[in-house]
Amino acid sequence: MHSLQYYYQGLELSPEVQDFFSQHQEIRITKNTSLIRQGEGSRYYWIVIEGLVRSFVYSSEGEEITTGFFDPPNICLEFSSFFLHSSAVENLVSVSELSVFQVSKAIFFKYFEQCPSLQQWGRTWMVNFLINRQSYFLSNHTDDAKNRYQKWIESNPHIMKYAPLKTIASYLGITDSTLSRIRRELL
Repeated sequence: MHSLQYYYQGLELSPEVQDFFSQHQEIRITKNTSLIRQGEGSRYYWIVIEGLVRSFVYSSEGEEITTGFFDPPNICLEFSSFFLHSSAVENLVSVSELSVFQVSKAIFFKYFEQCPSLQQWGRTWMVNFLINRQSYFLSNHTDDAKNRYQKWIESNPHIMKYAPLKTIASYLGITDSTLSRIRRELL
């Protein structure tokens, strides 16, 4: 079993936190499994130990638009549904076979309300997540396609072994053919 302290870095190991850790269930998920669909309510979040999860939405034409990837050691969840207790606006699907820790939403909020160190850890985690999302957003508006790809591949080379190029192109806001051209130019 993997040490949960690795995934919850900086979290003070108190009796409450150890009890919280005991509520995590390590499970395997097969490739192409839907973790949550748009319109559903979240019941869990997952800590990715091995593999890759992709988040996506549908365009007005019905095409999938990749909005993110969750790889080790990231926490994977659908934010709107999990934190706002509303319907999911994104879909989460396993791109590969996964090994994850699964935590129920009810358990998380129970311990989150009781444990100040978990609250502090959660705030820090959320700030880091938002900074990464802002960086992605700004890059999509300020960098050309080649620079976006180069920056992304430098910080996410491991995702290339799991994610189809079509989903990477979608995430970067470019066409498959543009991504293929960029990759040829960089070889």
